[in-house]
Amino acid sequence: MKQEGNQYEQFIRDEKRFDGDAGYREGWVAGQEEGKRLQVEAASIGNAIGNAYSGAQGNNEVKRNRDFDSIARDAVNDVDTSGMDQLGK
Repeated sequence: MKQEGNQYEQFIRDEKRFDGDAGYREGWVAGQEEGKRLQVEAASIGNAIGNAYSGAQGNNEVKRNRDFDSIARDAVNDVDTSGMDQLGK
């Protein structure tokens, strides 16, 4: 629901009754306000979920960077380590 209503509003709302019946008008306005509130709430929930997801992805990156065995393997990837097995003897 956009600020100015929706494209079907003229087909839904009884304009004559809206103009002449205060209760009908109040109900209509209250319904529009509730619709807008629900839209804001839905957007807020969507944003929170998106932020939580991206935060979780960042945590995975941190965990990957703290995998010291993986870091060590990457560091010696192109290095000749054939003599290293003799170091422990």
